[in-house]
Amino acid sequence: MASHLGCRAPTGSDGKEPTAANGACAGNAKNVSIDAATDKGSRQQICVQPRALLKPFGIQPKDLVESPPPEGDPDMPILSEGATAPNFTLQTDQGADVTLSALQDKPLVLFFYPKDDTPGCTIECKEFRDARSEFEAKAHVFGISPDDVASHQAFRDKYALNFPLLSDPGHGVASQFGVWGPKKNGSEGIHRTTFVIRGGKIARVFSDVKPEGHAAQVLAAL
Repeated sequence: MASHLGCRAPTGSDGKEPTAANGACAGNAKNVSIDAATDKGSRQQICVQPRALLKPFGIQPKDLVESPPPEGDPDMPILSEGATAPNFTLQTDQGADVTLSALQDKPLVLFFYPKDDTPGCTIECKEFRDARSEFEAKAHVFGISPDDVASHQAFRDKYALNFPLLSDPGHGVASQFGVWGPKKNGSEGIHRTTFVIRGGKIARVFSDVKPEGHAAQVLAAL
């Protein structure tokens, strides 16, 4: 059974708690997860500064397990349903400017994808391409990524994409929508997310999108 302790100094072999003078739980102490040597399979969180402090407990540095960084930007969470959609003006693959607030005649599907001409993004865009006739009467559809206009043009031509691709260099719009942040591999990038926008408000959010079957999923929600 897991035990969660907040910055509590471990007890030494003499039964006394180490003090700040000998380096335990003081200054820039650090939270780590360890395998407790006397408790099979359990996890304990203790506050440790020098790794030497762990030796009396039979714990070696190799046993330390650092928690992975959380995905997403904690300072800019993903927009939720009911929130106002940030207004923006971006260029399409055709070089034309598109302003969100000018598209009020029908819902807007805005799907953020990581990168042009990569396996998952290609599957997702091809499915939106194939469902174009079904979407036309119901919603505007835009793909959006940090790729530049030239990249979008090459991607469009390669797969005969029939809907606009918005270029978001510097990922400014992605950050406003809360879909840019740390990834599991340690890099930063787009978290594949789709927004349905009605009257300037977020009507539906699809997070952690799986490319295959996603276009049909969005179509069913309109």
